[in-house]
Amino acid sequence: MRAPGSLAFNLLLMATLLAVLWTTARPHFLGGHLIALVAGFTLAVLALVMLREYVLGRSRRDAPGRQPGSERARGDVESRGRSAWRARWGAVGYTALLFSLVYTLGTLVGSLAFVATFLVAHRPGNPWLVIALTLLVGGVVPYMLISLLGLRLWEGVVPPIIPGWLGGGVPPPF
Repeated sequence: MRAPGSLAFNLLLMATLLAVLWTTARPHFLGGHLIALVAGFTLAVLALVMLREYVLGRSRRDAPGRQPGSERARGDVESRGRSAWRARWGAVGYTALLFSLVYTLGTLVGSLAFVATFLVAHRPGNPWLVIALTLLVGGVVPYMLISLLGLRLWEGVVPPIIPGWLGGGVPPPF
């Protein structure tokens, strides 16, 4: 079972997602359907994770054959703590990278650059597989969002290079 702080954070996140869904369902909301789709999907995945962690009691940390008081278990806890710390800061770094690439290069080119960077770092080996996955996840998915939902994707703040795709976006006031 996880710490009570983790449960409180997950419940707060769930309440925030419900508030976003409630806001997008109001008739005067002009933000489109994409926000509701993303919030709904995120809410469903979070609910499944919370169900698995808190109700069913299963966790990836619960490995069979582990003795809580043994010397090996203490070493495992220390190494897991270090790797968890590294994974958390890695997630923060990847999030910052994604937002900076999308802000600078736009949604399509930034997504392609991010997926390629992530796959090269975590999926060494066959370069053709990296290229195919990059084009699929970083290119086809955003392009489908454009065509299916009638969206105009962010072009990025760089000067216009390919009009409508790369560059020429007006930066939002911060």
